Amino acid sequence: MKWARLTILLFVIACLAGALVTPVQAHALPVRTVPPANAVLPRPPAQIEIYFNQAVDPTFSKIKVLDENGNRVDAGDVTLDPADNTHLVVTMQPVKDGVYTVVWTALSAADGHQTTGSFPFAVGNENATALASAPQASGSASLTAPEVISKSLLYLAIAALTGSILFSNLVWKPSLRQAGIPALRVQQVGDYPRNTRRLAMAAVILLLATDIFSIPLQAGLASGQVILPPWDPRLAAILFTTRFGALALARLGLGFAAAGLLLPPENRWNRWAGLLACLALALTFSLESHAADAAAPFLPVLADCIHLAAVSVWVGGLYHFLAALRSTRSLPVADRTRLNAHLIPHFSTMALVSVGSLTLTGLYSAILRVGTFQTLFSTTYGQALIVKLALAIPMIGLAAVNLLHTSPRMRRAASQPGGSPRLLARFQKLLTGEVILGTLILVWVGVFTSLPPAQSSAAPTGFQQTAQVDDLSVSLYIAPARVGVNTFTVMILSNGQHVNNAQEVDLEFNSVSGRVPSSKAQMVALGPGMYNLKGSYLGTPDQWQIQVVTLRPNKFDAYATFHLNLNPNASTSIPWNQVDAALIVFAGMAYFLAYRALVSIRKTGKFTFLDRALWIVPALALILGGILVYSNAPAAAKANLVNPISPNAASLADGRSLYQQNCLACHGAAGKGDGPVGLTLNPRPADLSYHAQPGVHSDGQLFDWITNGFPGSAMPAFGQKLSDAQRWDLVNFIRTLAPKNHSENQTQAAP
Repeated sequence: MKWARLTILLFVIACLAGALVTPVQAHALPVRTVPPANAVLPRPPAQIEIYFNQAVDPTFSKIKVLDENGNRVDAGDVTLDPADNTHLVVTMQPVKDGVYTVVWTALSAADGHQTTGSFPFAVGNENATALASAPQASGSASLTAPEVISKSLLYLAIAALTGSILFSNLVWKPSLRQAGIPALRVQQVGDYPRNTRRLAMAAVILLLATDIFSIPLQAGLASGQVILPPWDPRLAAILFTTRFGALALARLGLGFAAAGLLLPPENRWNRWAGLLACLALALTFSLESHAADAAAPFLPVLADCIHLAAVSVWVGGLYHFLAALRSTRSLPVADRTRLNAHLIPHFSTMALVSVGSLTLTGLYSAILRVGTFQTLFSTTYGQALIVKLALAIPMIGLAAVNLLHTSPRMRRAASQPGGSPRLLARFQKLLTGEVILGTLILVWVGVFTSLPPAQSSAAPTGFQQTAQVDDLSVSLYIAPARVGVNTFTVMILSNGQHVNNAQEVDLEFNSVSGRVPSSKAQMVALGPGMYNLKGSYLGTPDQWQIQVVTLRPNKFDAYATFHLNLNPNASTSIPWNQVDAALIVFAGMAYFLAYRALVSIRKTGKFTFLDRALWIVPALALILGGILVYSNAPAAAKANLVNPISPNAASLADGRSLYQQNCLACHGAAGKGDGPVGLTLNPRPADLSYHAQPGVHSDGQLFDWITNGFPGSAMPAFGQKLSDAQRWDLVNFIRTLAPKNHSENQTQAAP
């Protein structure tokens, strides 16, 4: 009883310690914003863009732009870039000169954590004092006690389930045979089978209850609340449109499967199938961990899963080892001594394999997420890792004492008549100490995995490639190599020396699909052999052919060709309704089998009507629910519509005619928003020469605004007046209003 109270006390202390680690460095942090924080712009931006260090979930990620009075001045149309799931965009309404604050909320698609932050910018002739008085750039995430406790309880439940299988088959049964104690005597005098089944039952109940509770908890955190009620539509959104929801449903089904496999009497296959279910449960955590957000996630996720499985085998095995000691207290001391003389080395072998796996995978993960000794001691994540090691080292020490000291003494005591009750009591205390430390480690893992890593392993941005053409070595660097504004740098060498006689260096951009007209721009010389260009030339997700054209006197023009794949399918959204539907149907089938197995344990006769109702109705409801979820596919985003009409001469001519009839009066001949009617409007019409630039808006977004009007402005809706083809022709013509030369493009492009 004393040890149990101490364990509970330490558990509560660890959970409270986790709750106090607030705020922490955010999980999904902006790495670049357009406009930059604290920028002073000569004109209002067309949209606000934020690039994060990891993928964000579009359902619960938001951007709001507030003026000096706290009023929203964005259009409320937050979208996730279809070519880049780290790129969040919102359109601006027409605004006056002043200071504005961008407030963002991001829900990580990798680990489900929410982060928030803000940054200011100014438009027009705003002095530095006015900008300095605005809230400065920030980003943070909070760690809450319910979140930490929820994770910790799930880890404890998985450990108890995983440990039961391997301890029973690799430790308990071989030790019984080698000790020469008939299993019948153990079953008659001891109570191990019943105790281990109770422990497994408690673990299943804990797993299912905590997993179900984690859904409204996570939905509440994502919505800025503590917990959401079941009837709140935002709960359904996070359950059926996010990776977290899919993994929570997977844990639900696997929990039912584990119950049906591990709780009934053992047969030839059900325990090993149950072990696979437990490993799959560990995988669900790895798929929402920091490892899943790595540039190449396979090895990090595999290492994370092995790490969690290894600690579950070790700590969960300790739970069942302690249960076995308590179950055999009524056996004669000699039998108990002889049995423990075999239990300790068998368990130590299993524990050594676990410790070896933990060491290798832990070092690998530390290299990925900590990197250096400096970050180990200077970051919250590194310090949490030190605490984890501080708990693991004494636990390994106790295990070493049992293996190197207790085990040989137990063997000697087993060879003597009567055994050694004092040695048995001492060993049980040492084992209880291991159990307490193992429990604290799993609790701390709940804190540890909720913290951001000291260094991100997200995919690096940028493009770098070198091509050989004639006597030239041409290197092209593109940053960040995404749809939108990019910086292009070219280095040209000849026989290892910088070329200093190039008359001109141009870049030519060709869309492989042909949906976007080709464009060409002259680069700016930075020095001998170095040239630079910045602009929105990669305007759509596509495969791009980029040519570096070098013009030299008395030489043929040299063409170096590069291929950049901004694949439109690179971040294709996952059909979560189909994934969730399959998982819900799986949960229904697993519940059906689990309930049947559990009822057969406690009843020998026929099922009652209530038994059948509790057996069939929930299972059928889950299966029908899965079918309903499958049939309700989310609507496609309007901004992702693909222009079906090529911008050929006929389309551009029709678009010009439509523009003159419907748009010129407000937007003016060059699209500057200076038409005769536009000059009388407040706010003024949008400057299409900026909005038409490739990369600022997709064709689908322009089409939507022509169809439905622009919110907060006098822009009317043309959906009923113009046909679909006419509106696409208008989009194609509006694209021609973008600046044609590099200098103007750089002036207009967002920073």
